[in-house]
Amino acid sequence: MSTPTDTRAVPATPPTGLTATEAARRLAADGPGEVAARRPVRLYVPFLRAALDTDPLGGAGLALAAACAPAGFLAARAVRTAFRP
Repeated sequence: MSTPTDTRAVPATPPTGLTATEAARRLAADGPGEVAARRPVRLYVPFLRAALDTDPLGGAGLALAAACAPAGFLAARAVRTAFRP
């Protein structure tokens, strides 16, 4: 089924509606109309939107959290290995 990207390419429907002949011609040419499927929302998208849209420093806070997470992991790992018998 071809979908035009430019709405000017589609002939306008008269206010009285399509004739049966024109409807049959369009059905044969383009097939039945289909509703476009919505893309699934990724799990991180709502989190990023909330973090970046609500606070002007949301991006900086997100970058700081992303930088501190590996540092905290490495520090915890160092402490665990330092006190191992």
